[in-house]
Order: sequence, then structure tokens, then C-alpha cells
Amino acid sequence: MDPAEGLGEEEGEPGDGDNYSSARDNLDSIRLQFEEERSLGAVRQVLKVEACKEYGRNLLIAPIGAIEKANSSFRVIHDGTNKVRINPKIRARDQHKCPGSGELKAVMRSSKACKSVFGLTGDVKRAHRLPRVWQAESGLQACKLSGDTVWLNEVGAFGMGPAAYHWAREASGMGRACIYLMRNRWFYQLPYADDFKWISSGAFAVDDIMLAVFLLCLLGFP
Repeated sequence: MDPAEGLGEEEGEPGDGDNYSSARDNLDSIRLQFEEERSLGAVRQVLKVEACKEYGRNLLIAPIGAIEKANSSFRVIHDGTNKVRINPKIRARDQHKCPGSGELKAVMRSSKACKSVFGLTGDVKRAHRLPRVWQAESGLQACKLSGDTVWLNEVGAFGMGPAAYHWAREASGMGRACIYLMRNRWFYQLPYADDFKWISSGAFAVDDIMLAVFLLCLLGFP
């Protein structure tokens, strides 16, 4: 994919952007997070001159921002819209939908025949950072902290359109594996973005939910 193709004159050419103040003020903390993510294979640090040789026009250094979380870490936001103009060029093939009140009401109606119901909610850590990115397109998810090096995201990045899309596809596939494993048991699994809600009943209700959690962990969901 060449992000420069098909852009009208009113949109201008894509280019590199400067980081937002929220990132500039916390570069040391962000760098430590990137170092940790590099050990997980999520990002790669290379010299900018080498990245230019590898990706050419498909090296776009996006501005990043940072949102502080409750545990004093930061959620790095990769701005794929401004300057680099990648998000406006993306055309999703389909859409994903999370269960709503209608689905939950259906579960509640179904549970009326059950003597007892057990539920559990779980959050997938770094969910949108789990799907891998085609290496040839890692240059489209580049950012820079300081010096003459750039960081290439090799997984989904917050702020990039495909991250949520591919996570939803990956989560649905893993979720189906859990459903197949339960066969005909009274078991419901409702995914909400990066959260899972499990609802089960019967003598093995707790065991069934723990089995679903174990399977997802076994498949690589932290």
C-alpha cells in the first residue's frame, strides 16, 4: 500500500509529524515502555537512514501523544490521521459489532430455567497490541522519540484504524474455539472490545468458565 497514491491536491501529500506535548513531556517513560515492548516483539528500533532504505515512501513518522493510566504507565496514541494521512485511506471490508442490551436480555431470559448462574468478566491485556502487522507495512506505523532512530510498530497501534478491526477478528476466532469446546453446555461468551463476559450454569459452570479462560491464555491472550 502506498499512502501517497490517490490523494487529491486538497488533501496534500502525507508527511512526518512532530510529537504532541503529552509525549514530549514524558519521553523517558515512553522510551522505557518501548524497550519493554521491544522484548515482546511489538516494536523495533532502527536507524532512520536504514528505515528509509527499507521502506522508502512508505516510511511515515507519525506524531504521538500519551495518556497517563492509573498505574502510572502511558497509553501511547499513534496519530495515523494528521500529517501521515493513513487512516483516511483505509477502507474496512466489513464491520464488527459488540453485544448490546438485546443480547444480554436474551441471556437473562434463557437463564430463567437455570437454578443458578455464574458469571465472570475478564480484560485482555494489550489486546489491540496483539495482532501482527505485515512487516512490509511497519514503516507506515513509525514514530520517533529522539536522536537519529525511529521506532516501528510491528503490531497494532492505538490510533491506527486497523488495530481494532484485526483485534475483533482475532478475538472472534479464539472465542469460537471456546464455544466449540463447550459443545452443548449452557454457556455464553460476550466480547466487548477487549473485555470478555462469561456466563454459565449447571454443575460445571465454574469449571467451564475456567476452561475458557485457560484456553484463551494457552492461545496467547494475556
